[in-house]
Amino acid sequence: MRAAADFDRSLFLTFAVLILDRESNALGRARAYGALYENLTREVAQRTLRFWRMRRQSGDVAAA
Repeated sequence: MRAAADFDRSLFLTFAVLILDRESNALGRARAYGALYENLTREVAQRTLRFWRMRRQSGDVAAA
């Protein structure tokens, strides 16, 4: 199943697990993120990516 950003859900979950690797309950959190991903519309996902790119280019990225 392809969702908002045109990634297959399993690919998205793989990315999430890799990113969360050091965190406890990475798989559980990845599943929760997968549910959010599935519910995003394509339009909202693209708008979010544009916003993130704009913030990265402007250097206006808050520390995590």
